Amino acid sequence: MTSFVPSPLPPKVSIQPRKLLTSGQPHRRVTHFPSLKNKEMVACESRWHARFCLHLEFEPKVVAYASRPLALQFAEAEVTARPDFAAILADGRQVYYHVSFSEEILDPRQQQRLSVVRECFGNNGLIFEHITPALYQATARTETLSFLYHHAYGASPAQAPFIKQLLQEKMQGRATIRNLAAHGVRVMDIAFAIFFQYIHTDLQQSVDLNTLVEAR
Repeated sequence: MTSFVPSPLPPKVSIQPRKLLTSGQPHRRVTHFPSLKNKEMVACESRWHARFCLHLEFEPKVVAYASRPLALQFAEAEVTARPDFAAILADGRQVYYHVSFSEEILDPRQQQRLSVVRECFGNNGLIFEHITPALYQATARTETLSFLYHHAYGASPAQAPFIKQLLQEKMQGRATIRNLAAHGVRVMDIAFAIFFQYIHTDLQQSVDLNTLVEAR
């Protein structure tokens, strides 16, 4: 999604443009995330923001998203919110995200401002989510998702329903990745099917050819 067009906003909420992202934080190069949902590279301020992109890709309700979408000025509180991301959901709703860093969570002033921003969004019927480091920092689940996403590049999305059907009709609903590959299924297509939740496995564990997957 090259640009984000917000739903009609209340009169007391105005849109402010965001500056072009030319450097990351702190004073580093911009991190680019290769988005399969957006079919383009997403420019991120930090590698942690890129990590959050991974979770937006994984979330089935999200159909498209944008980094640094726009700034929203709330006249009622004289505050301007600059969401890190905005997403469009499958039901048409839009969600704005603020991604916190560890040091921000410990700063009382930042927490007070965040509380005001959250209230402004709610008062104007807008959906706002505060994302804490626990979601996007390196965990076993995040590492597994990253591994699957990397190996899903070049996959054919049309194969994902076929893989689920193969498991259900020929393999009693479950098989190892090795067994699926022996039936002519490409590993990249299996990775795609797991990541986008056509088939399932334990994401707390690393994935290899002996990993058991199942259709639910």
